[in-house]
Amino acid sequence: ASAMARSLGIPRIYISVNSGARIGLAKEVMSAFRIAWNDESKPNKGFKYLYVTPEEYEQLDITKSLKAEKIEDEGEVRYKITDVIGKDDGLGVENLHYS
Repeated sequence: ASAMARSLGIPRIYISVNSGARIGLAKEVMSAFRIAWNDESKPNKGFKYLYVTPEEYEQLDITKSLKAEKIEDEGEVRYKITDVIGKDDGLGVENLHYS
């Protein structure tokens, strides 16, 4: 995966816990977040932060799925994500027994 990401010039996010574990993620946040790249034409240079638009934040705030701080960047208002909480129980890391 690392070699492929380097050859394509895209960032690679590696999340590791321990064997026999799973990570639950908030689907409503995954489908909404955007990336503020250091250089949009060169994603391999990394990113500054993850964010949602004011409209997306308004919807996610109803369910208290995330915490974010209001900022202005690149001439627009954004909500920089600081915490992902999720609306459903079961998010986070869970050890799977007998796996």
